[in-house]
Amino acid sequence: MQFRDLRKQYSVLKQDIDAAMMEVAAASAFIMGRPVKELEAGLAEYVGVKHCISCGNGTDALTLALKVWNIGAGDAVFVPDFTFFSSAEVISLEGATPVFVDVDGDTFNMDASDLERKIARTIEEGRLTPKVIITVDLFGLPANYPAIRKIADAHRLFILEDGAQGFGERK
Repeated sequence: MQFRDLRKQYSVLKQDIDAAMMEVAAASAFIMGRPVKELEAGLAEYVGVKHCISCGNGTDALTLALKVWNIGAGDAVFVPDFTFFSSAEVISLEGATPVFVDVDGDTFNMDASDLERKIARTIEEGRLTPKVIITVDLFGLPANYPAIRKIADAHRLFILEDGAQGFGERK
């Protein structure tokens, strides 16, 4: 099942993409050049934060956040069951345990009600300590952050937003 046609997207944007790639190659600014600084500034402004630090890929970004929070063995990290592999892979790479949460049938984003059930079950079992909720925004739609924030605050959990496909059209 093909969710998106990257060739079609490229053909529509080809002129702009090719020009930007040639500009980077000509300046040899592959790492931390002007385009990267502009991207980071634009993303920070778009989401309303002071700083944005880009990474080579989303897997690295997720891993860095988990490392900063000292997530590891014995920790439970809640992640939607409909996601790209790396969203769950990074949890195991840090030694923690992924706990898969069902998604809402309309948005394919994490279902807050099932999240609450999975947290309660994890606490009841007593084998793992709930630490982090990784949300994954899909198809230009953000997860239900008001409901998820309420749950996270009640259980004193971090929220790691995987904005994989959450950015909508900027006007």
